[in-house]
Amino acid sequence: MSAIPDKLDSESFFILLPLLPLIAYNLLMRIALLQMAPAWEEPERNHSVARSLISEAARNNSDIAVLPEMFSTGFSFELQGLERPNESSTHSFLSSVAKEFEVNLIAGFKALSSDSEKGLNIARAYSRKGKVHST
Repeated sequence: MSAIPDKLDSESFFILLPLLPLIAYNLLMRIALLQMAPAWEEPERNHSVARSLISEAARNNSDIAVLPEMFSTGFSFELQGLERPNESSTHSFLSSVAKEFEVNLIAGFKALSSDSEKGLNIARAYSRKGKVHST
């Protein structure tokens, strides 16, 4: 059931009038929440599944596609082979698919801290051009 009536009578119009900019904004943005069951410690396989989901989100005109936390490895805390955020294969993958499908991405993955040997569980936002917006 929609909160917005099909036809607006004058009473409904004045009640909704302050909300129209918010309603119009929400109608213009499509956010795809992508769900997947990551294969344990198999980034290449998980990247392939994510690529397919991102492609579908882009075909459906999504403005933003959101991948699950630690989508590329599952909830593994293994530090061996872990790379710094900007050097990781997952970063390269996300940057390239954001650019390829021209969709903004938000994704969580593990990486090695920039200033220590500690593992991090980070989330990053990528623009349609493949640039990191925030970590």
